[in-house]
Formats: sequence, structure tokens, C-alpha cells
Amino acid sequence: MKQLLLLTSLCALMACAHQAPPNPALPPTDLSDLAVVDLKGVGHAVVHAQPGKSPEQQRLLAIRAARIAALRDLAEQIYGARIEGDTTVTEAMVQNDQVRLSVEGVVRGASTVRINPVGDDSYEVVLKISGRDVVRALQAARGRGV
Repeated sequence: MKQLLLLTSLCALMACAHQAPPNPALPPTDLSDLAVVDLKGVGHAVVHAQPGKSPEQQRLLAIRAARIAALRDLAEQIYGARIEGDTTVTEAMVQNDQVRLSVEGVVRGASTVRINPVGDDSYEVVLKISGRDVVRALQAARGRGV
């Protein structure tokens, strides 16, 4: 009986010692193995929601806000996003649900693909960044310990 218990324990320890295969969702340690693809970021903004004093100023501010949203979209794709959530459930019913998302990173080398009006009251901005610039950004982030 002791031998069976010892054998079972040994097998369990060996199973724990087995190293899991690398997670394909994580970037490789050697970034030279990373496939180099261009990324696109898309942002939208509503014109009438902007604080400008004239319709022209509101339109320019909407384009600027859409560009910032597109840059954030690129940063999320390059660096990922930190998500924090808190949900309160009482008597099997959700009472409060809060989610906070944050992104941190530097996006360099993004170029504007297009700025389009969407309908009568919003704009869409599409930016792109080359895969080589993405690899450089990831290497710089690794050097800073990010």
C-alpha cells in the first residue's frame, strides 16, 4: 500500500514538473520570430458632442478626438489593455457592474490612412503602423521592463 501511495505521489510530482507548452497568445521572447504585419487603428467621434464655439471648430475637434481614439486602438493592439472589474450581486441579481480599461504605451510612426465623415454628425479616422515599427516598440518596452 505504501508503495502504491509513493508511486502515485511520484507520478503526481512528475506531472507537475512537466513544462506547459508556450502560450501562443504571448509575444515570443525573441521578437525576431514575430510575424511582421501592419496594424490598423480605427477611431470615431461625434461632432455635436465637441465643445467648439462654431460648427467648423466642432468638426476639427471631432477629427482630433477620432484620431486619439485610433491611436488608443493601435496601443491596445501593440501593448494590450489592463482591465479591472467589480461586480456586486445581491440575491442572484447584478446590482452594480463596473469595468475600467486602461492602456499605456508609446505609438510612433503611425500614419493617417483616411479621415471620413460618417453620416451627418461623426467622423472616422483610420491610422496604420508598419509591423517593423511595432517590433521596435515592443523591443523598447521590453528594455524599459514594461
